[in-house]
This record gives sequence, structure tokens and C-alpha cells, in this order.
Amino acid sequence: MQHTKVEHYTKCVVERVEHHDNGTVEAFFRFPHALTIGETHSFSYRIIPDGNPIEAESHILYWAKSDNINMRTVIQAQFDPLLIPTTIWRVDAIPPLRAPGSPETCPTVEADLFGFVELEFTRRVPGYGYGLGWKWPSGS
Repeated sequence: MQHTKVEHYTKCVVERVEHHDNGTVEAFFRFPHALTIGETHSFSYRIIPDGNPIEAESHILYWAKSDNINMRTVIQAQFDPLLIPTTIWRVDAIPPLRAPGSPETCPTVEADLFGFVELEFTRRVPGYGYGLGWKWPSGS
């Protein structure tokens, strides 16, 4: 069985990737050193689909740990400019074990002409998820 891959790109290592029965993929990253409050660390990775049809709806979520709730988190996503999702939304403080929001319940955001989106999160709640979700055009 082929799985979606998550590969490091810059300034991180993918420690492990877990594929769950519900179709979600969870990636765990390691940085060169433990981050301190106020420290900035930018990293990038890429997601390589498993070859199956792309899910109509996808999400990127980061879970706040108790030791990093005051760290500023900036999520940048780059979509193919020729295939920008029809809807992109901000996922802010989603409790664990809950669906990660939808464009009906979360604020929508726009990708720029080049398919780029940037979201910033501060003062996060421990154990809650933050990130973005999107829907692909039908038939993609």
C-alpha cells in the first residue's frame, strides 16, 4: 500500500510520519536545537500525495504544546498557481479529536496570484490545533 509522503525540505528533519485509519497523516519534525521563547526558526517540508485521488478537503494543523503556547507561529503554504483551492480557511483553536473546521465555521483567506498563503498565530491554547484547511476544485 502506497502512503502519502512528508519530506523535509529545509531546516528540519521528519522524525516520523503516522498514517491513521481515518485517512489523516501526522508528521513529527525535529529542529537543530530546542527553541527558546522569542527565537525564530523557519523550516519547510513538502507533502507528496500517495497517487490516490486527492481528497476534496485537506488541512495542515499544528498542535500547541504547553511549553510553546506563547511562541509566534507563522504558517506559509504554497499551492500550484494553476490549481489554487476554491476555498481556503483559517483553523484557529480547534479542540483535540474534533473535525478541523470548515469554510462555514472558520474565516476564509485568499491565496495570492502565485498561490501563496500566510497565517500567523499567537497566544495558543495547549492541546488545541491551529492551521489552515482548503477545498480543491471538483474533479481535480
